Amino acid sequence: ATVKRLSEDLRNTSESGSNTATELLQQQEQLEGEKKILEQQVTRIKSDLDSKVNEVEELTGKLSALSSNLSAMVEERKVQDQQLQEASRQQARLKASEAEVSELRELITNLKLDLTKS
Repeated sequence: ATVKRLSEDLRNTSESGSNTATELLQQQEQLEGEKKILEQQVTRIKSDLDSKVNEVEELTGKLSALSSNLSAMVEERKVQDQQLQEASRQQARLKASEAEVSELRELITNLKLDLTKS
């Protein structure tokens, strides 16, 4: 009976070990499948990250170019404003000169009239 019991215990232990080994193999296969999925996700995420880094670099370049263009436009606007102010000053001087010329013509005309009268 002891041998029979020991034989039965050995068979049960062997079956249990076999079942455990089968379960461990199944878990290992499942984990390997999950590992492959995770590796694919990591690869895709790295690719997406590289793509986003390139996009950020491209947008940074565009922003820099726009900033440079804006700075150039601001400088051009300053020059135009200065030119406009100078043109306004020259226009004011021209009007003053025209008024002075009119006064001088009138004075000359009056002097000529006085000369012809005398």
